[in-house]
Amino acid sequence: IVLTGEMSLSQCIELALTHSVELFKQKLELDKASADVNRAFYSVFPKLNLSGDVNTLTPYDDTDKESYDLKLTLTHPLWQGGTISAAYRYANYEYEKTRLAVWKMKDDLLYQVSSLYTEIILKQELVAVYQSAVDVSERLLSTSKNKLEGGVASRYEVLRAEVEVANARAELLREANELSELKLKLYNVMGVSQASYVKLVDELVLDESKMDTSNANSLALNNRAELLAAMCDIKKAEENIAIVKAEYRPHIDLYASGG
Repeated sequence: IVLTGEMSLSQCIELALTHSVELFKQKLELDKASADVNRAFYSVFPKLNLSGDVNTLTPYDDTDKESYDLKLTLTHPLWQGGTISAAYRYANYEYEKTRLAVWKMKDDLLYQVSSLYTEIILKQELVAVYQSAVDVSERLLSTSKNKLEGGVASRYEVLRAEVEVANARAELLREANELSELKLKLYNVMGVSQASYVKLVDELVLDESKMDTSNANSLALNNRAELLAAMCDIKKAEENIAIVKAEYRPHIDLYASGG
């Protein structure tokens, strides 16, 4: 997708969330984890299987005869030593861990787009400042040359003005290159073509609001996706232990068949 025109920060974030390949893959993992939860849940219900077979008999008179065999089997787990419940809890913890991964990826995209957007706005202002510096130095160079022609300035003043122009142009080129690099990074995070050319319309606003940091530690411990995902890993390990222990307990199934 090649973008042109004006874009706000909210539009950039929306595009990043929509076109991120990694986020799409993680959402597919979340769907798979949800299916595993359903599979673990329905494993407690009876299972009904129907099987069939066809047998061809060749008697002595060389006349082929076919016989059909149908078999209906019903299996219902009565007691599996706690395996089913442990597997269901394990699937739920895996789903929660995957959901946290999606949440973290969205937060990371939000941070990356917001950071790059504000850096680009700031860099554009710096490019404008350096462009003004180039313009001023070029005017000073022109003035020095005019003075030299009039005999009221030395060649040294002209050389110094030329050095100022060269330095200002070098600084402008460096800032312009960094601006282009930041834009390419933003396009990459947004999942659009590197050939895009957009104008960022939001402005930098100084927010002087104060943040209450008294409960920052508790918020970090309770809301960090990495910590919550690590807790899910601990719970999954506990359920794995429960599943292994259940293998040493008696298993009772209700079995019926007919055909």
